[in-house]
Amino acid sequence: MTKEQARYLERLNPETARRLVDKFDRDPETAADKSEAAYLAFCAAWEVLNPGEYIQRYTGPQGPQYNYITC
Repeated sequence: MTKEQARYLERLNPETARRLVDKFDRDPETAADKSEAAYLAFCAAWEVLNPGEYIQRYTGPQGPQYNYITC
């Protein structure tokens, strides 16, 4: 992750988080297909929009699976 990307994540607010999540059609797999940094940014934005919920990625025999976990 570049310094610019890290600064962007530090300044995430609901508006910027919504745009980032929408950019990937609200799909963590789409973000992961772009890059690992895009996936991590997606997860950070998701947590801003959905407090108390996070995305779990599990790579099994059939490839990656994504679960939404509520705390």
